[in-house]
Amino acid sequence: MPEAGVEASLTAIVWPTYIGVAIGDPNTAPGGEPFFHQDYERGQITWIAEPDKGIVGRATVRIPPGEYGWFVFFFGPHLDAGKVGATRWEFAEKFTRPTVMDVYPIRYTELVPR
Repeated sequence: MPEAGVEASLTAIVWPTYIGVAIGDPNTAPGGEPFFHQDYERGQITWIAEPDKGIVGRATVRIPPGEYGWFVFFFGPHLDAGKVGATRWEFAEKFTRPTVMDVYPIRYTELVPR
């Protein structure tokens, strides 16, 4: 127990818990996340400590047909969940049918802050 008159503080970093996709840059515009499409669902990120890799995440995202080039990170699955950041894919990818994407590895250091 701290002594009387001694101040203490606790700092925590809250990592994103969900990942989605976007058509355009979500940092400069709404970004085109296909949130209302019936085949779209953000994936919940599971973070684990891996030997020699540090903390790494994995998620499964349901993606509707379209062309996407960004991952977007959120604090929840709902529309108004806080956006944490985004990272651009090396090349945009076009999907001609609904797709399930296993996203691995996810490293928090790769995020571009909002």
